[in-house]
Amino acid sequence: MEKMQRAFIYAMLSNIFSDSLNEKEINDFKNNEELLSVIGEASKEYFNSKSVEEIKEELNVDFTTTFLINAHPIESAVTDLKQDVLVGLQNPVMQFYYKYGYDINLLNTEIQVPDHLAIELGFMQNLV
Repeated sequence: MEKMQRAFIYAMLSNIFSDSLNEKEINDFKNNEELLSVIGEASKEYFNSKSVEEIKEELNVDFTTTFLINAHPIESAVTDLKQDVLVGLQNPVMQFYYKYGYDINLLNTEIQVPDHLAIELGFMQNLV
């Protein structure tokens, strides 16, 4: 797999893990036969057999259940002595990003921790 394909896949996964898909993103999937083929035949059938609204509703339920209610896609919850989650430069993951020139702005996203899976996948995209 070439670098651009890998970077695209990391970007796509980062986006998927950061929030539920919107109509434009769902349409992008529906209209990309090559991507659907890579993801798998079952996914291709799913996207081709349902309307955008059905897909959006079902994926929103799955995203909310999986990542907001039952678990959070973070590597760890680094806390201080008061059990507050460390989100700034005091968080070792944020220090790592800063040290190696990966700039993230947590103020522009609902993601509040630097070790969220979506941010880590974005970092991988940047590395590729």
